[in-house]
Amino acid sequence: MAKKKSSRVPKQLKPKFEAITELTDAVCNAHLDQEYAEYARYLAAALARKRPSPIARGQAKSWAAGIVHALGLVNFLSDQSFEPSMRVRDLWKLFNVSEATGSSKSLQIRKMFDMYQFDPEWTLPSLMEMNSMAWMVQTPDGFIVDARSFPYEMQQMLAEAGIIPYVDADEPEGMSKSIQPIAEGVKQCKLCGNVENLIRTPCCNNWICDDADTYVMFSYARNSCYRNHDRYTLCAAHWHEDHEGRWQDCQACLDMMETEMYVYYGTNEYNFEPLKSPPSYEPTHCSQCNRVIRLAEDGYSISSKGYVCLDCANSHLG
Repeated sequence: MAKKKSSRVPKQLKPKFEAITELTDAVCNAHLDQEYAEYARYLAAALARKRPSPIARGQAKSWAAGIVHALGLVNFLSDQSFEPSMRVRDLWKLFNVSEATGSSKSLQIRKMFDMYQFDPEWTLPSLMEMNSMAWMVQTPDGFIVDARSFPYEMQQMLAEAGIIPYVDADEPEGMSKSIQPIAEGVKQCKLCGNVENLIRTPCCNNWICDDADTYVMFSYARNSCYRNHDRYTLCAAHWHEDHEGRWQDCQACLDMMETEMYVYYGTNEYNFEPLKSPPSYEPTHCSQCNRVIRLAEDGYSISSKGYVCLDCANSHLG
C-alpha cells in the first residue's frame, strides 16, 4: 500500500534537507524530469524524519546522489528503453561523487525503506500504469487479482483507502445515478434501471438483468447485476441454503457467517430490500497488528490465531 507522500521535515534538519534537495532539483530538472525532482524531495524528507536521521551526518552531495540512484533503480533509470534514462557513471559525475560513495548511500537508503524495482511506494506516477504490483490485491476468497479488473465503485473505494494508486476505470453512467422509475407494469431491473434482457431472480422473483454471462471467471468484478444479487445478498444465500421462512428473520442465515458479513450481505446495494435494523457487531481486527479489517472489502488471510491483514501476511512471506 503506497503511503501519501510528504515534504515535511524536522526544523533542525531543514538546512541539510535544503542543501540536498538543491542538488537533486538541479540534476533532475536539467537531466531527468520533474517527477524525479519531486520524488527525490519526498525521499529526502523521509530520510530527514527518520529517528535518528542518517542525513545528519555525511555530505549533502553524497546523499543527493544516493537518493536519485535509489529512485533510479526502482524506476529503471539505466534502462534506455525507459524515458528518461541515464548511465550510472554519468549520474555520479553530475553529483561529483565517486561510485563507491554513491553506491554506498544508495544501498543504505534502499535497505532503510525496503526499496526494490517497481516498488509501488516509490514508482513514479508516469510509470504506475506499467507496474502490475501496484494493482494486485487479495480478495476475501484468497485470490490475488489485478484491481483494474474491478468495477469503478470498488476501485474508488480501494483508491480512497490507499490500496491502489488511483481509479483506472470510467465512471459508469447507469450505476452512479439514481434509478429513474418508469411506467407501472413495465419490467425494469431494480438494481440498475435497465429495461431490456431481463430475467426473474429465483430467490425473490424480482426482475433483474440477465447478464451473468458478462462476468469473467476469477476477475471478481461487480459488473453483473444478476451475479451481484446472487453472490452478495442474504436473500440469495437464504434461497441457496434452502432455509425456511423469510430471510429477514432467519436465524440460520445469521448463524452461518460472521455478523459483520451478515450485515454486509443484508444491507449492500445489491439488495432489492435492505435488512431493517441490522445487528451491531464489533469490528474485526488483525490478530498481529490490531488494524481493523473490513471483511467485505479488505484483503486478509486466516491463521490459527485469527484474521491477518495483508501487510502482516505479506511480511511473513518475505
